[in-house]
Amino acid sequence: MIIYKATNLINDKIYIGLTTKSLEHRISVHKKDSKRLNTYFYQAIRKYGFENFKWEVVDTAITMEELEEKERYYIKLYGSFDNKEIGYNTQSGGNNLYEITKEQRKQRSDRAKGKNNPMYGTISPMRGKKFTEDHKKKISEAIKKADRPHMYGGTNPSARKVKNIDTGEIFNTMTEASKRYPGLSRQSINHNCVGRTKKAGGFRWEYVKD
Repeated sequence: MIIYKATNLINDKIYIGLTTKSLEHRISVHKKDSKRLNTYFYQAIRKYGFENFKWEVVDTAITMEELEEKERYYIKLYGSFDNKEIGYNTQSGGNNLYEITKEQRKQRSDRAKGKNNPMYGTISPMRGKKFTEDHKKKISEAIKKADRPHMYGGTNPSARKVKNIDTGEIFNTMTEASKRYPGLSRQSINHNCVGRTKKAGGFRWEYVKD
């Protein structure tokens, strides 16, 4: 049983979810559902393209109760429910995700135990660990560095240099360029850079090669 994160590589917005199956299985379900369901997350997948989302496991759990607790924790930690500028979650996680009874949760937990669990045979580094305040702080700091690599010496798609072809201006990031031109979004600049549109904000844009 895992907690996973989907990151939009265009605007860095994220979605936190849980599954009792493998990440690969959950991704395939999301891909299928995104074509027919109209949730906030699936609207984004259709808008930006499934290929522009990065999927990764952020934690594991042994029981359903632990899984739901961790989903609530990570949604709150990332702020993906409270701030729509950050994330796509429309609920705070855990029991709010599905209105299920204790008996149903037990059945789901039992089905995911032992050999029925896709993580069976592997030892999770988080197994048996509780969320102490110190542990939460360390996770929070690690997440900040992972989500803002351009601030810590890493690379990030949104941190690529872009050039306004018409004016010759070069900006270190799409965010910097969007601030220079009110009403111009990072998404529209990216779409123009990759050839999806002819212009963005009335100008032609391109990525600057290092």
